[in-house]
Amino acid sequence: MRHQKPPKSDLCPPSPPPPPGFTNASAGDLSLKNDSPARSAGLDLSTITERKLPDCQPGYFQGERPDIGALQYGEPMPRLPRPAPVSK
Repeated sequence: MRHQKPPKSDLCPPSPPPPPGFTNASAGDLSLKNDSPARSAGLDLSTITERKLPDCQPGYFQGERPDIGALQYGEPMPRLPRPAPVSK
């Protein structure tokens, strides 16, 4: 049995992706910078299924395609409480 090459897809690009372009990853700010390659580089999930996906209805992103990552460009990082240090 011969194996066929998988079809080409933008889901798995052949080369390593560029740096994501976070605002300040070392400080925990993973929001996207204006020039981030992750902007408008995602897949519109509202077009691949007949079932409605939570938070993926048409119009859930701005631009031609959604951004890659948890936050769309312009969304602020959520403020999460820091855990208290553990004492020994």
